[in-house]
This record gives sequence, structure tokens and C-alpha cells, in this order.
Amino acid sequence: MRKSMTACGVLGVLIAMFTATSPAFAQNGAIDFVSPLCGNTPQSAGSDIAYNTTSNNSMWVLDQGSGQVCRYTLSAFPPDILFSLSVNHPFGAAAPPFFSPLCSGIAYRPTTQTLFVMNASTLQIVEMDQTGNQIGLPVNLSPPLPDASVSGLAFDTVTNNLWYRDTVNDIAVECNPATGATVSQIALPGEPVMYGSGLTFNGSGGRWLEFTRGNVLDFRPSKMVRINAATGALTCVEVDLTQVPDPVLGVVRPQNGTVIYATTATDVYKIDSSQPAVLAPTDLRCFSNVSGTVSLTWRNCGPGAGGLYTSVRILRSGVVIQILGGSTTSYTDPDPEPSGSELTYQVQGIAGATVAGRSCTVQTGPGGMVNYTMFGGTRPYDLALDPGSGQLYVTDNFSDLIYVYDTDLNLLSVISTGLQNLQGVAYNTNLNVLLVSRTGSTLLTPINPLTGLFAGSQIPVAAGSDVSAITYDSLQDDYLFVNAAANPVQVVRIDATPPFQGNFLGSFTPPGPSGLLLGRGISHLSQTDTVLVPVQQGATGGNLTAVTELFTNGFPTGFSFGLDEIGGSISVPNSVRGIEDLANVAYLAGSATNTIFRVLIAAGGSGFVRGEVNGSPGIDLSDAIYIANYLYTGGTPPICLDAADVNDSGSIDISDPLYLILYLFISGAPPPAPFPTAGPDPTFLDPLGC
Repeated sequence: MRKSMTACGVLGVLIAMFTATSPAFAQNGAIDFVSPLCGNTPQSAGSDIAYNTTSNNSMWVLDQGSGQVCRYTLSAFPPDILFSLSVNHPFGAAAPPFFSPLCSGIAYRPTTQTLFVMNASTLQIVEMDQTGNQIGLPVNLSPPLPDASVSGLAFDTVTNNLWYRDTVNDIAVECNPATGATVSQIALPGEPVMYGSGLTFNGSGGRWLEFTRGNVLDFRPSKMVRINAATGALTCVEVDLTQVPDPVLGVVRPQNGTVIYATTATDVYKIDSSQPAVLAPTDLRCFSNVSGTVSLTWRNCGPGAGGLYTSVRILRSGVVIQILGGSTTSYTDPDPEPSGSELTYQVQGIAGATVAGRSCTVQTGPGGMVNYTMFGGTRPYDLALDPGSGQLYVTDNFSDLIYVYDTDLNLLSVISTGLQNLQGVAYNTNLNVLLVSRTGSTLLTPINPLTGLFAGSQIPVAAGSDVSAITYDSLQDDYLFVNAAANPVQVVRIDATPPFQGNFLGSFTPPGPSGLLLGRGISHLSQTDTVLVPVQQGATGGNLTAVTELFTNGFPTGFSFGLDEIGGSISVPNSVRGIEDLANVAYLAGSATNTIFRVLIAAGGSGFVRGEVNGSPGIDLSDAIYIANYLYTGGTPPICLDAADVNDSGSIDISDPLYLILYLFISGAPPPAPFPTAGPDPTFLDPLGC
């Protein structure tokens, strides 16, 4: 229930209105100028950029595939970036069938006024003059970690070495340009899941590396951040990249400049990088919690030692809800009303009279992001949950491995099956086995969940089927699988009971008038005998829009939630494949981001005892009277509405106190779970919460 506006709330609104115009990030990230990239081949892209520190009026952009380096003249007046000429670099253009070499780094050496070009395909660098003539032989790089993918070449004007970025291992590597040998390496701070390939060196006032960075929700670089090149310490100097319409690839900062230059696949940008007098908190992360609260974490960037502010202020939807100490870096909102809506939070760092804030949005209730983790393998495909052990099994489509997580997404173990290119997986609670499918196979294989060994006869399905996800229906002892080869995609039911395993029992798709098209995942809910499936709304090119609950004949129940919280990858066809349910959360296999997401599918989730309504321990007649007073005499609403839904019908009406009276005095049926001990609501897909 939404609370009425109090005097403190009005004061909070006035304070928020007064401080909302603080110019903390008024200019940073603004696009000053844009110029088209010179390359025009199919594999063209501005992979990296170098600034000519000798003349200070030109820069060079490396085209990823055309074999060209393009020179641009710079000016403080329009046109700020003007293409002047292009030269062919020694590695040459990318050629089919593998489109190699793909060149991903360029750097300018001021002492010789020459350029270095980096070939990511062969892990080499070569030096050339400004007309493209090769100087010496190519030099082999020696990345310190295996499976390196290199990009973003930069020249260190202090040590005269080169830096490049290893995006697979999230490190920056300093190397000797004459030998390619590694001199040092620095772990790039941030989440394990990061996006970005750009790297630049800044020698103004120290040795600084700046690199593009974004997390799995951004699905692209969202800012450029600065670290100390000697220690790896993260600073608070950042440049917002979200105003650039396409993902940024290469970046460079002129010495002592208040702008940066950046490249995308099609354009070259001049971006304002000015920093405010007081920096806002950064790395703000906002998540819904299983209990229905909202957690915020951030890093302070105040002027005091260690980033200290005078104080930190939390606003929700423009209203101040908490004032904290200046060193605080986290806050949990215990009452994020209204539930089921998108709320905007702002964390404001206050230093004297200056306010600098950072904002985030949170979906409360269904669809809210709880947390996520980087998948341990290459590409997650489907998920299965053992409700007994609470272990979550995730197949890797690029191997024979199944990764086992706990319900908080901590990796527990890895199982080798010997079956390559795994797809669907289900946990059969009757037989305690996993059933898996594979790309290009119409055989479903039972697997021992402890050893990965075969655990029975394979089950054939219809020729031409593509079993992209499987779930087990414990009520009917059947398997339901998604046949992605059908048009439209359909769910097929087969028998799981020996010796009738594999017998076709029917199929369904959502009815045409619903406008729903199935994605690639499915999870059976035994409490309600329904299924959760990711769906498209109409012809959206495979882009999923929501998770919907269906009856097992394909008709929608009316419950669904959007997938916007998984971030930018939602625009990629079938970016989410498998889905699995546990109580009031769902696990989603993010194949586009190699991530496992954990999202709310119902608000709340606190433990309760059904029928225990008035706050006193135990269930008696007073609980039934409390419900009746709430319904008919304007009595106080129950703290936990789910507890008042005594018969678990999904709504509260006269049948609930009557049900309780019949149980107490006439030997009626006991209330459904959770009863008699506390627990979450197993039938959570209703408008009630706790």
C-alpha cells in the first residue's frame, strides 16, 4: 500500500528539487563532434586510435580489416575531425575465409614519430613510418596468460614501452617493443564479466592507464576508467560513453586534454572528458533481493582521504529516504514501495555545499534482478534444479561439461559427460538422473548427476527435432521439451516412465490470439502444474521480451514479467535460453553474455506460516477473527497477506477464515504449505506477498 506524503516527505522532495540541478556530470560524456570512419570494406571497423603528440593536430585510426591506417586532422573549430589521407599498413587487409589478419591496436611513438600496429590474429606488432613503410621485422608478443585476445595498443611515454589489453584475462600488459617480452602486467579492476577493448596511456602528472569498461547489464562499454599504471589502483576519473550510439572500440586521450577521441565500427568521436570539482559516487549497483528489499552498493569518490564525503544521501524516486555517514558504501532499502514498479535511486555524495549524484533503476517484484554470475564454461544453454540438494545444473553448448552451482550461484563442481555440444537438461526427481540433449542429435541421454556416466537407455525423439530445453513433470512422470526445429517452436510431452520412456503424449504452442511465440527454455512448476517459458511478443526477430506462465495446454495463465532487467543483451535473438525455478526466483541462462541471471518472479518471499495472521505465535480462533475484521470492518491489514490466504486460492475472501475455523474445530483439512512450520510460499504466482 502506498503511504501518504508526510511533512518529511515533502521536505525531501524540496531538497531533491533544489539539488537535482547540481552540475556534477553536466559536460562529461557529451559528444563534441563525430566524423565517419574512412574504411568501407565489409570487415571495416575503427578498432583503435592513436594521437600524434608531436604535432598535436592529428591522429591515426586503425581500420580493423581493410589494411589501412587513416589520418585525421584535428581542430578546435568545425570540422573538429577531418579525414586527410590513408596509408596501407604492413600486415595488409583481412582476407577470407577467416578474415585474417584482424588488426586491433595502434600506438604513436613520439621519439621517432612512428606508428606501431598490432595484429590480433598472429599476436604480433610491427613498426612503420607515417607513409606505411615497414621498419624492421614483425615482433612476436608473449602474453603472460593463455588464450589471450589482444587489443588497444598504447605507448608509455615514461618507460618507452608498449601497453596492450588482454580482454580474455582482463589484464593490461606492458611489453618491450623491440622484443615483445612482457615487462609487467596489471589486473584490470571490475567485474569478471566486462566488455570493452580500448586502452590508452596518459603521462600527465603520473603514469595512468585508461580503458573502456562495461558490465554484463551494459552489454557494451559504458565508460572509460583510469588506473595507476604502476600499482593498478583504481581512481575515480571516468568518462561517460553512454551517449555514443554504438559500442566504443578504441580510445585515446591527448596529454593534458579535457577531451578524448573514440572509435566505433563506423565513426570517430570527440567526447568531453572534463571532471567536476567533486566527483560522484561510482560503480553504483542496485539489486532486488529475494525478500523484497533493494540493495545498493557503490564506491565513494569524495575529496576526503579514501574518498570520504561529508555525508551520503539516498533518494528514492526523488525523495530523500536516508542520510548516511560520508564513508558509507552500501544501503538496503527495507520498504521499496510500490512493489511491482520501476524505482529510481540516487546516491548523492555531499562535500560541503556541493552535491554529486549517481542514479540507477530497479524493478521491484516480478522481473527484478537479484544477482548474476559469469558462467564457468563457454556458453550456458539450459538449467535443471535438484530440489532435494538445491544444486543447479547448467549445460555448456561448446563442450561435454555440466557446471553445478548452488542456489546463490556459487560454482560447486564440473561434471564431464563425454557428450559434446550439450543443450537441454532436466532433473528427474523420481529416478535421480539428469536427462540431456545435444546439438544435432535426436537422442536424449540419462546421466548420473554425480559421475556424468550414462545412467540408462537413451530415449529417441522424432526425427528432425531440436531439443533445446527439457523439464521434468513430476506430477505426470513426463518430460516436456522445447522443439526449436518446429515452426512455430512447440513444447512436446513424452513419457518418462520405464518401459514407456519416449512415447509421444502430445504437444502445444501458445494460442495464436495470444501473440506469444516460444523461446528456447521451459521449467515445470509442480505446485501449480504450469510451466514458465521465455517468449517473444509477436514477430520480434527472435528477441525475447518476457517470461510467461502457461497452463500445460499452452494457454497463458495471465502471469508474466519482462526481461528488461537483464540489460542490453535483450536485443540479441534468443539471448536467454534455459529457465529454472526455485521458490520465488528464476534462473536464466544468458547465452549472449555467458551469464547466469537470478531474477524475482514474485514479490517478497519471506518465510511465514499459513494461517498465522495476527502476529501471535500459533494458530487459533483469533487469527480467523483478524482476517474477518480486515475483510468486513476495516481492520488492520495483515502484515503477511500470504498468511491470510489460508486456503491458498491466490486471494483473500470469506472462505479463508471459514477454512481456518473448519480446521480448528471440525477436523477440516490443514492449511496448505507452508504449514505448520515457516517457509516460502510454494504457490507464489499470485498478487499476494509477505
